[in-house]
Amino acid sequence: MCPTHNLRTAWLILAFGCLVASAALARPISQGPRDIIHRGIGPDGVGDLPFPDSTIWMRRAGAQAFIIECANPTQADLSNYSITLRVPAGYEIMDPSGRFDKWGFQINMPEVTRTTEDGRQVVKLAFRGAILPGDMDGDDGYHRYGTLLVLRALPTANGASAADERGVARTAPPPADDGRLEYACLADNWTGPSGSMRVRLLPDLPGAIDKPSMLLCPVDWYLVHFNEAEARALLQTVHDAGFDTLHFSNYHDELLQQAEEGSWLRGFIPTNRERARLADELGFRIIYSLIFDWGKDLVVFDNLPEHQATGSDGNPVDRIPCPEWWVAEGYQRHWETMAREMDLHHADMYMRGNECNTWHRYCFCDRCRRAFGDAKQVPDAEKLTAEAILEQYRDEWLDFRCMQYERVCQRFREGAYQARPGSEFSIYSGLQDPWCKEKYTTDWRYLGNSCDWAVGVIGDYGVTREALGGTPLMGRVGIYHSPTQRYGTQLMDCYLDSGAYGLRAFALSYYDGRILQAAAFLSNFMARFGDILANHTRHDDWAQTDSESVKARVLVGDDDRTRLVVVSNNSGESVQATVTIAGVEQGWHARLYPSGEDLADPARAFLTLAPWSVQAVELAR
Repeated sequence: MCPTHNLRTAWLILAFGCLVASAALARPISQGPRDIIHRGIGPDGVGDLPFPDSTIWMRRAGAQAFIIECANPTQADLSNYSITLRVPAGYEIMDPSGRFDKWGFQINMPEVTRTTEDGRQVVKLAFRGAILPGDMDGDDGYHRYGTLLVLRALPTANGASAADERGVARTAPPPADDGRLEYACLADNWTGPSGSMRVRLLPDLPGAIDKPSMLLCPVDWYLVHFNEAEARALLQTVHDAGFDTLHFSNYHDELLQQAEEGSWLRGFIPTNRERARLADELGFRIIYSLIFDWGKDLVVFDNLPEHQATGSDGNPVDRIPCPEWWVAEGYQRHWETMAREMDLHHADMYMRGNECNTWHRYCFCDRCRRAFGDAKQVPDAEKLTAEAILEQYRDEWLDFRCMQYERVCQRFREGAYQARPGSEFSIYSGLQDPWCKEKYTTDWRYLGNSCDWAVGVIGDYGVTREALGGTPLMGRVGIYHSPTQRYGTQLMDCYLDSGAYGLRAFALSYYDGRILQAAAFLSNFMARFGDILANHTRHDDWAQTDSESVKARVLVGDDDRTRLVVVSNNSGESVQATVTIAGVEQGWHARLYPSGEDLADPARAFLTLAPWSVQAVELAR
């Protein structure tokens, strides 16, 4: 059972994950400040990589999270450490009240004071504990102490009034297209770095919010870090870019009840549910996953020894059930958990992750060995040891485990359907590839029978679509590096090359507003060309370009009365390119997208492409 492949319900999946530009304060003033962009929020802390242009890019009337970190290049603790921020006119740093001291991995959170000077907001972060000498980045004196803040472009125009998150009316000038966020650091007997970051307002580009497109967003480690007003502003920014679906992962009630007093789980689980409620209130569709689904075999069951998987050493495997037993009779308890958590998270869909390499570890119980023998015609398989199976029947056992996982996923899909009639079930893993099969126990020839749509990465899209046998495939872009403007083409490239069904963009790094700008362009593109994107064949050899950095893709409608030539500039320089289109005789009409300009010669387009940008030639007869 697969959803209809129609772009009115086609999905753009963007990992909102982090939406962050960072204003970390780093070097001593003599060396000049340096800004970094961080790679993730989580209980293990954050990583970093250079943020080359020291700019926070903002969507209009949008919100942007960013990190402030403390600089301590000295050899001693710094007491009474503070950072003062002067916010450009037309912007504000939202009130973070009520969210500090909430998570065990947030340390030394500051007291925040917000005032106004000369029409500009001034925010002082006074850290409650001493800042230790830092060595986060070699000799630069970074330290992990810091905090997340949310910068918002005030939703005002020409001084019109608006209400803040507490409902207090105020007036503000419209935000400047190019402003400065100034900062200064101070502590007892020490004057730290000072400087500024640019705050750039991006051109107005609303997403196609009038037509559904899906944003799949692993927000579990993200939204919980903000209070409700901040989370609402961040989610609204994403929604305004044209997306309507988020992906929540969370733990479940049994773990909440078992959590000790003071455990971060006691805050994480209910807060994540509240954020899902907020997303539902804002109109998002919601995909849910139990947070351990990436482990594939970590399902809910009674954990009785007789139902546990048997490892290759012959011992029971804690928290892992025998797959044969679970598929046959042990799944009901997991179904009950799925139904309860989908209800608590207002979820319409369920996603199962397959990113774990366990096929050689378990299960080697009598049931599984007998099932292996039946599936692969191995005589007396139940008499073989795990060592013998892995040595003599390695490939057959791997294939059997892939088949076995198909049946596990079928139970998941049945559970999702029972919990939410009319819901959909998807699987995320690597693409069809021998390496992915061995790494993840993923074979889409089997998994395609047990999901409504697939999400894949690492491998060949064409081979994977063939293995899926008609089950829709969504591509995935990993947003790990800056400069982020390159994703203007990478989002489009991955979307088209994976089959134009949808896109998942997963961000471990915090990305700035330019990512959402690129996604808004793609959402409009999907809405505008829904018919041909839903039913087309590819004939890229029908178009040629005269620039090495410019790539053209040709989509031909089923009746060949419409064609779409998508042209992307995959470089950081503006390019003038000529696109020559074959097979266009008299009677064809050509128009450029998004400009709407008609072409005098439908067989030839002269284009000026900005860096990392996309245009299209729409042909009809």
